[in-house]
Amino acid sequence: MKNIKTLFTILVLIFILAACSTAPTSAAVSQPSNITQTADETSTQIILGKTIIINGDGAQANGNLVTITSGGTYSLSGELNDGQVDVNTKEKVVLNLNGVTINNSSGPALQITDAKKVTLNLKEDTINSFTDAKSDNENDAAIFTNDTLVIKGSGTLVVIGNNQEGISSDDDLIIEGGTIKVSAPDDGLNAHDDITINDGLLYVSAGGDAIDSNGTLNINGGTIIAMGSTAPGDGGVDAEGIFTLNGGTLIATGNADAAPSSESKQISLYDSFQFIRIG
Repeated sequence: MKNIKTLFTILVLIFILAACSTAPTSAAVSQPSNITQTADETSTQIILGKTIIINGDGAQANGNLVTITSGGTYSLSGELNDGQVDVNTKEKVVLNLNGVTINNSSGPALQITDAKKVTLNLKEDTINSFTDAKSDNENDAAIFTNDTLVIKGSGTLVVIGNNQEGISSDDDLIIEGGTIKVSAPDDGLNAHDDITINDGLLYVSAGGDAIDSNGTLNINGGTIIAMGSTAPGDGGVDAEGIFTLNGGTLIATGNADAAPSSESKQISLYDSFQFIRIG
């Protein structure tokens, strides 16, 4: 009999949802050279860099901190090292992301302290990146919001959470489109009330739950790859409330994934695999 040198077991739960329509083919994106010329004419332009330029009303800069204090539409472009954009208003805000990179070593790269709703519009052919670092900030995500956050558009959003989470919402998180890539040591996406995914290409790699809702989770479309941890209690998708699958394509891996509810309209496969290596 051969000696057993290595024996390990990995439990992987996978959902595969076949979309009713063919998922769109993603095109390669590139950073445009004329970012500042493509900003919407009706928006306040915020051009990040060593010197922050603000053309319009409703925003102000203090060092490497940009604060938006009025509702409206803002165009963000450029690069900000060790800084933050903070939204703090009672009104609705639209952020047109026109090729922006923000890194912050002491907290979220993008923080929504207060707003009625914030929409991130990923402009076509742009790559937009938000990264935080390990810190003791209680807002422990690269993108943190106290209120509803909507993500849409046809550009690319890259979120690298090094503290705990990638995108965290104390309210709702709604994804309407875009190519979104999230990595984090704990949860990739987390929302207190609800996560709804209607469209887009979403790839999440997390050391905890890839997609975690403390309330309900609704997937109505899009292509989603959610890779969670194989540690007990973690998974690709997790919801404390009802988890409804109505469309799209979802592949979720991890130790313990939430099962779709009987109210779901999409056909799904829920299975588990046990891998054992002997030799």
